[in-house]
Amino acid sequence: MMFNNQFDLSPGEQGATSRIISFLAFIIIAIACFTGCKKEDLDKLDFVTAVTVSTVVEDIDKIRLFGSIDGIDAPLNPADYPNREYGFLLTESMEAATLGTDGVEKISLGSDFLSNLDFDTLLSGLSLQKVFFFRAFVRMGERVSYGASLPFSLSDNLVVGLSDSVLLVNDQAELKGVLVLRFQQDITDHGFILSTSNPLPTVEDNDLMLPLGATNDDGEFRALIDSLEFNTCYYVRAYGQVNQDYIYNDGPSVAFATRDGWKRVALLEDRPLFDAMAGAVNGTAFFGMGCTEVLCYPTQTQTFIQVWKLDLTQDTLVDAGLPGASGRSGGVSFTIGNKIYYGLGYYVDPNFSIDFPVYQNDLWVFDPGSGWQELTTDPFPGQFREDAVAVSFNGKAYVGTGTDRLEDAYYDDFWAFNPDAAPGDRWQPLDARLPYRDEALGQDFALGRTDAIAFVLNERIYAGCGQTSGFGRNDLWSIDPEMDDAWQWEASEDFLNRRKAIAFSINDKAYIGMGETSQSTPIQSLWELGSGGGWIEKEPFPTPEAIQDKTIPQLAIPLNGKVYIGGPNTDYISFDVWEYTPDEERMDCQ
Repeated sequence: MMFNNQFDLSPGEQGATSRIISFLAFIIIAIACFTGCKKEDLDKLDFVTAVTVSTVVEDIDKIRLFGSIDGIDAPLNPADYPNREYGFLLTESMEAATLGTDGVEKISLGSDFLSNLDFDTLLSGLSLQKVFFFRAFVRMGERVSYGASLPFSLSDNLVVGLSDSVLLVNDQAELKGVLVLRFQQDITDHGFILSTSNPLPTVEDNDLMLPLGATNDDGEFRALIDSLEFNTCYYVRAYGQVNQDYIYNDGPSVAFATRDGWKRVALLEDRPLFDAMAGAVNGTAFFGMGCTEVLCYPTQTQTFIQVWKLDLTQDTLVDAGLPGASGRSGGVSFTIGNKIYYGLGYYVDPNFSIDFPVYQNDLWVFDPGSGWQELTTDPFPGQFREDAVAVSFNGKAYVGTGTDRLEDAYYDDFWAFNPDAAPGDRWQPLDARLPYRDEALGQDFALGRTDAIAFVLNERIYAGCGQTSGFGRNDLWSIDPEMDDAWQWEASEDFLNRRKAIAFSINDKAYIGMGETSQSTPIQSLWELGSGGGWIEKEPFPTPEAIQDKTIPQLAIPLNGKVYIGGPNTDYISFDVWEYTPDEERMDCQ
């Protein structure tokens, strides 16, 4: 078969075409050779890979990161790859970290690799409260390979716990926490923090911090916190510290509330008092008179006649500078208006037996502005006595019970003192006499008593307790002296069986506390009687253990929502003044 040439070329044209074809073939061959020569190196770059391997925790705040470089089949020529780097990226963000991103820390481990490599690094000083994310990286030239992003946390290295059982005693709270340490390495500190307003107190926001110091011990730790405010909600957390990092107990804080309680506010060390008088006038509490020993000798009664006022700004008793009345033991004191009255009782004549009291029936009035004055026109008209009770009610005072040791007599009578009556006519006897009820027999007896108590509640006078001939009395009676002609029985309770107790009323509640048993054993308990009836045991008097078997407070003065209680004891004569804060409405601290 024959084909006709449709293109008739001259010999010159044919030569030019041949040369063009040859040149194009050369170009194609050169490109193929260049591509073939470089293909092996390009493949090496494509397969270099960073691998994030694992972590190993080595100490409480230390962790080792592991990574590797894979995909290099043959050693690289360093001259061909001058820009190399490998290491880890660390961040707190869940987003995968890349080089140059804000919030990403680069941990470079160098560039000295030309083949596959396993590498690691140790991190220390990390927070135990955070979750971190890390990934390996390798850079060769402009190409970067990243490994997977893996999380880690050191939170299990230290776990702090807090017991919800808080033991409260007066103004003290015993707190219990627990430490669980993965490594037996000292932590910087541990302890408790408290707040009265922040339900989640922190080291930066708290009212009270109690550091217990460094430790490497697992298990329970405790702390006793004192001087807490009464009637206050507290929120507490336990903490452990590692470096500058604070780890708090898991879960919420523990809430607790203090209630009523006691605080010592003054100690008259160089002027101990026994059987002193006390009262509050114009917002100030006064203590004074009495003796420096259980027995009041004439030499004491003539010299120990000062009055001290309670200075709460200095937590002390300061001399009021108003001497005047004669001291005594077993007397009574009461307050009407802005004046304090003091009288009755006895002193001991040293020329006779120590059991021979010289009874007094005089009555003195103390005005803080002018001092003492004896009411010579109105001595007490009843039988001489010691250890009577006195209580103020509707502008009058009611004085009753007591004993005369010389006659072995115990009294059940009461006398009303009216300062507004005419001189010489200020004392009037009460027709009603205080009985004693034997609850077991269901009978009332006309028996007197001494070392009793008296207080006012719900517009009635209450009286009871005490003892007769060494037998304790546990009954309580009440009367409206302006309306009733007989005492009304209120209660007979075992806890009322005490003598030389104190009693007071405040915030529509009455309290009976302290005193001693008929065997002279001191009693620290305190009981509250609400206006609606019903008894509640309150915070006991916190007598120091060294003298717990000796201390018997004798005086109680309600003032500004609190009560100031003072008194000595028979063996260790001193005069402490304690402040009692009554319980307020129950608080929800949750």
